[in-house]
Amino acid sequence: MKSKIKKFNEYIDNEVFTKINVRDHIDIVERKMGNRSDLGEVAEHPSYKKIIENGTESLSYLFEMVYKGNCIFWRRALESIIGIESPRLNSQGITNFWINWGKENGY
Repeated sequence: MKSKIKKFNEYIDNEVFTKINVRDHIDIVERKMGNRSDLGEVAEHPSYKKIIENGTESLSYLFEMVYKGNCIFWRRALESIIGIESPRLNSQGITNFWINWGKENGY
């Protein structure tokens, strides 16, 4: 019984750590890189890379940003994690693409 409780506690700790970590990294990227127009530079930021490394754990937070209208900034992270490329449209078209994808896939 103790080992099940220990495993559960480790699972909860990892879940909480991951969620705090992702949110913190998103905040760091937006605070430090938010005024940059070079998305390649943004994508090279260590926190941006960490968000991508967290993979699907990051998606719910990234889609929160998409729904707030900050899709262009996070497009590369979404593409890297999900493994699909968004269509080359204007910013509203890309935002609509990711909003639709998110809704169709439970985000």
